[in-house]
Amino acid sequence: MARKKQNSEYESLDQSKIIQTAIDLINKDGLKKLSMRNVANALNTSAASLYWHIENKYELLQLLSEQISKNISFPDSSKEWYEQLIELGNEFRQALLSIRDSVEIMTETVPMTPDRLQLIENIYRILINAGFRSEDVPATASLFNNYVLSFVRDEMIQVQIAKIQGLEVNEAFEQARNMFQSLPVSKYPSLVELADYSVSINSDKQFEFGLQVLLDGLNKRLQQ
Repeated sequence: MARKKQNSEYESLDQSKIIQTAIDLINKDGLKKLSMRNVANALNTSAASLYWHIENKYELLQLLSEQISKNISFPDSSKEWYEQLIELGNEFRQALLSIRDSVEIMTETVPMTPDRLQLIENIYRILINAGFRSEDVPATASLFNNYVLSFVRDEMIQVQIAKIQGLEVNEAFEQARNMFQSLPVSKYPSLVELADYSVSINSDKQFEFGLQVLLDGLNKRLQQ
């Protein structure tokens, strides 16, 4: 971990301040523009002072992934395994949605911090207790993890596309729906017919539908 020094400039900082400032910058400008220098400027200090608390940008990303994991509550272990995964999936999604580019933060760092490891541990334990074979647990957990991450990535892309167009997300969806409905029926009959369903503004229902399909498949495998 980064070094510490008895100095008023360094003591005025701590990791929690640095992490929150980094989150604020990411939510404003995106992960690509995040740098130790930008964080230092936002804190009205020097980049060198940050290095007494955080060694480098990669450690900062690790701490951000840990912060995301801290915001995830775990379900009651007495519930059925699929109910636990539905709850955990929703918790995971909401934690990711709280920070812009959170999916990149999670995928570009190795899980090695306590709360992030605890997230994996809980998913593994749910699957083990459900009766999944030990050799299948890591792959099954990965499927669950990847579904949540990919869904949130798509949600965030939709938000950014709408922002570029100067629209709210609902407005962008409505615009897309109108585009589908205006297509020539002779060439795209299915797209026109299903326009209302193809462009949905209810991301919560879409997420739970996909998660339920995944869990139904896993349950079928569990029964074999």
